[in-house]
Order: sequence, then structure tokens, then C-alpha cells
Amino acid sequence: MENYSVLMSVYYKEKPIYLQESLDSMLHQTISPDEIVLVRDGPLTPDLNIVLQAYTNKYKNIKIIKLKRNIELARALNIGLKHCKNELVARMDTDDISKPERCETQLKFLEEHPNIDMIGSYAAEFSKSIEEIENIKTVPQTYLEIVKFIKTRNPFNHPSVMYKKSKVLSIGGYKHFRGFEDYYLWIKMINNGLVVANIKKVLIYMRTTEEMFKRRGGVSYFKDMLTLAKYLKMKNLMSTLEFYRFITLRGIVILMPNTLRALFYKIFLRQ
Repeated sequence: MENYSVLMSVYYKEKPIYLQESLDSMLHQTISPDEIVLVRDGPLTPDLNIVLQAYTNKYKNIKIIKLKRNIELARALNIGLKHCKNELVARMDTDDISKPERCETQLKFLEEHPNIDMIGSYAAEFSKSIEEIENIKTVPQTYLEIVKFIKTRNPFNHPSVMYKKSKVLSIGGYKHFRGFEDYYLWIKMINNGLVVANIKKVLIYMRTTEEMFKRRGGVSYFKDMLTLAKYLKMKNLMSTLEFYRFITLRGIVILMPNTLRALFYKIFLRQ
């Protein structure tokens, strides 16, 4: 089966224990990664540096890309992606946990479907422990379902995806846009004729926190969402009616108090 790289990015606000759990989940895959490319997005705390030092001493397949200053997720991932030596790249966030069979499942799928350029999966959401799953974040499976779904919601769980490096680089990689870096990439992939899909299985545990829901609210986030909607419409992935429905419904959620927004996500935007 084809070798693959893991692409991650860490910054100073990450919790050391979360980083450890995330790295462990990727290092103990049923088919081990050829390398883990971890971008250090600016200076880190002493505790995070201790974790990185311990893991690089123990595991020689971990490659740290050190950036002098924080340049935020999209730019950091673009740099990291260029350092990945394999065509297949599994994305991973430093606060999430992959199931042991995640990458093997995706590698087999891509081997059986060579026309697919990116594959994602369902995600189980938790806040305390993966033994206490709070929600299952489902996503559409087929290309046509994804094209329809992208008009209203993000059709992929970003840390669950595995994609072909050359295909992502061919369309310019990630676009710097705080909070919507992944959404923009999916739009570009679809608009440029790349074939994408999701596996109808939970292959990753995604951590939810109060801070996550806070980041998805406020006037600044609303403006970013509006720019995203305009981009969708410009790329002919959304009609005028769908555009106004999108910004109205999402705008209501974004401008809700944080407690109500968290409740809304859990009840209406999950299975």
C-alpha cells in the first residue's frame, strides 16, 4: 500500500496533553505513516517545546518545520504541505484523535477508487473523553451530494481528510482566511474539477470546546462568512436565492449568544 505523510500545525495556545494524544493516535495507526510533518507556527510555550523534543527524540519520522513567527493556519499548512515527501497526505489537528484504522481505511479506499483526489469521513465529537461521545458529525458521501451540501454547510471534517498533494498544490493550496481555510479549499477543488468523497464511517474524534463555539460568533466572523458566501456565488456554486438564505440563516446563528449557538450546533447541525 502507498506510503503517506501526516500534515499538522501547532501554535502556542495548544495544550501539551492534546498534542500528545493527537501525535500518539497518528503514530499508532494500523498502517504507520512514512513521516509526520509538524509545522511549529511561531514560538511555542516551554511545555509544548518539551513535548516536541521528547517525540522527535523517540520517533525519527517526525519532521518539525520551525517558523519564526505565527503566520496562521492556512499559510502554515501550505509550507508544511510542500515539505511532505509523499503524494498522499493525511491532515490532522493537534487537538483531535484519529482512530487506529483511520489511515488504513482511507488508503484502501483511494487504492480502490484511483479517480478520487480527496477522501474524508464522519467524526465523533467529544469534550472530555472519547469514551463520552456527544455527537456524530455526519457529512455527505458522494461527489454530487457534496456539491449540493457545500451550498449550506462545510461538507468535510477537515482533520479527517486525506488528499493528493499534487492536486492540492495545483490549485494553489490553502487560502488565508481565518475560520474558513478548509471551506475555501473544498470550493477550489470542486470548481477545478477535482473529485472528492467521504466515507460513511467515524474515523476521527474531534474535540469541542466552549472556545470553539466562541470563535464561530461575532461581527468579525459574520463578515468572514459573508465573504465566503460571495465566493461561493462567484464560483457558480450558489444561486442568488441560495446566497441570501445562506447569509440569513448562518447570520442568525453567528450573532446568537454563545450558549445558544453551542446548543444550536449540537441539536441541528449534527446527527
